[in-house]
Amino acid sequence: MVICLSVAGIRTLATPEDTPMTEESILRESPPALREHVSGRVPADELASAEVGLRMSYVADEVRTMSDPQGFAGLVTDWDRSAMTVHWRGDPSPELLDHARSVPYGITIEVVHDARFTRVELMRASSALLGDRALVAELGIVTTSVRPDGSGLAVQVSGKAPDSTTRTQLEGRFGLPDGLFFEPDSPPLVLQQG
Repeated sequence: MVICLSVAGIRTLATPEDTPMTEESILRESPPALREHVSGRVPADELASAEVGLRMSYVADEVRTMSDPQGFAGLVTDWDRSAMTVHWRGDPSPELLDHARSVPYGITIEVVHDARFTRVELMRASSALLGDRALVAELGIVTTSVRPDGSGLAVQVSGKAPDSTTRTQLEGRFGLPDGLFFEPDSPPLVLQQG
């Protein structure tokens, strides 16, 4: 199982009753070790013996905390292998590389220098793209998401993807050469009734 983690924080989740979960409710539903660690009460040696999901979350938070936003693109976790891949543009800090070599809490960290864009650049482009209401309506944009490998933005559209000429023009306009990946026929996030 591969899970992409959001760098901006905990994603909004929905319960079966469609009640949005907040960071507080997620912690309330989390194992006691996570709740206690977040509040600083669990020693590192106890965290090391915790389940892989807890250790993976903690290490992902550490990586995000020590990452320079001008190089960090994203990370992808692989719970089955107790590993994560950190995508970077440029040279990562020695601190991050030392942390990766230490295999924190049994989590293998691979730092790869393959990102074309940083997360900051992709978030700015996403905001600019979604901020153009006329363009959103014209293209039928449903949502955008940052690709965790730093290759660009995934753009979900309700109809057909724009032709290559339009895509190239948009990539130039938003500063993402070869960095917009359109996903056609995406379902709407909210259905209107009535």
